[in-house]
Amino acid sequence: MRVVGLNKILRSKDLNDSGFFFFFTILLNIRLIFIINNFVFNSPLASKVISVILIFGFLYYLPFFLKILKNKSVLIIFILMNILGIYYSIGRYTDLVNPNHYAITLYLKNIPMPFLIGITSAYLSFQERLKENMTIILITCLSLVLYIYAVYLGGIEWGTGGLLRGADAADALFQTVGFYTVVTVMPAWLYIKMNYFKYPPKVLNKYKNIFTIFMLSLLAMNFMCGSKKDLVILLSILILNYIDDFNFIRNFSFKIKKYYIFNYIIGALTFYLLSRNDDIGDNSIFFYELFVVRLRKSIVNRIGVIVDLFSQQVKDTFPFGDPTIMDPLEYSIEPYIHSSIINVLLTCGVIGLIIWLYITLNTLFNTFKFSTALGFLFLVVVLVSMVATAFDWQLFWYFIGLTCGLTYLKKSQKRILYT
Repeated sequence: MRVVGLNKILRSKDLNDSGFFFFFTILLNIRLIFIINNFVFNSPLASKVISVILIFGFLYYLPFFLKILKNKSVLIIFILMNILGIYYSIGRYTDLVNPNHYAITLYLKNIPMPFLIGITSAYLSFQERLKENMTIILITCLSLVLYIYAVYLGGIEWGTGGLLRGADAADALFQTVGFYTVVTVMPAWLYIKMNYFKYPPKVLNKYKNIFTIFMLSLLAMNFMCGSKKDLVILLSILILNYIDDFNFIRNFSFKIKKYYIFNYIIGALTFYLLSRNDDIGDNSIFFYELFVVRLRKSIVNRIGVIVDLFSQQVKDTFPFGDPTIMDPLEYSIEPYIHSSIINVLLTCGVIGLIIWLYITLNTLFNTFKFSTALGFLFLVVVLVSMVATAFDWQLFWYFIGLTCGLTYLKKSQKRILYT
């Protein structure tokens, strides 16, 4: 069975599949390169230019994005998502005591924009262009390696909390580096996981191994940029690269074939590269010292904030919520509780919590329906958000958009094939 072209699914002869694919794929890959350049030199101009081009791209293809809203379940999620975002942003913007004048911008940046990018990733994964996608990722990885090597030769320090440190780096930009790394690799990874063209295991395994090599390079870059929660998602993508269904343990343990041998070689190499770093000290463990320890401290600190603030903030905001608690508090070193499920209750009230739970559980069910690996990945995203982020975490809403896109495309494909 062949994948139906996007122009047929969207019932439009005007959609150029090649133009759509290369425009967004190349643009999102360039976005990652410029984001890292911004991280190193705190020079956001090039990154902002790419953002403007991306927005114009969304506007140009807006009629095709709007077609997705014809799907009833997607429309419901879209409406509920924006109810949350608008209530939350207007509440912060109109606060009489301490108004946040960037609240509307933050809402558009953190919820609708990642949602649209997620839909775009679903479209890109639905095209028969796995080789082209791999080639573009290869060029991106090589460009970043050469760029970082040039930075290293220039003696420039960079980073806000990773392996390399520098005071002039853009504050907290590593979160965006992680987000756009996920965006860069997801179309190819999703294509492999969904296996639209029913590739035989041997062919599919070859692409998995190539993808793993790319992931090693991108993981190293995110280590250097100080990523934590985004790095958890990237590591999950790497691990789930070889997990196709719930039988993966039995398949790997009792049905080993010759072409799986390279998997174990790649796996051993991955573990070695992520575990060793002689520069830190004798026999030190890179993965543990620079990721696990930092992640553990971050989680412990945020649990402490929950213990300190939760009971009082629930009393102050129940039952309708108060979005203004997202802005700095005088009595806390943390501006807000880093837990999506608690954060949405405190900012959007009980109704907001019910909306968030509906969106989350509905999406989780659909991801497992599409792919076991995708379901596990979104489950990791949800768990990370519940212990480390506010409810408007970009990656969370990216996966909501991704799943909505797949929902529409898969149903439209079946309808066309059956008719």
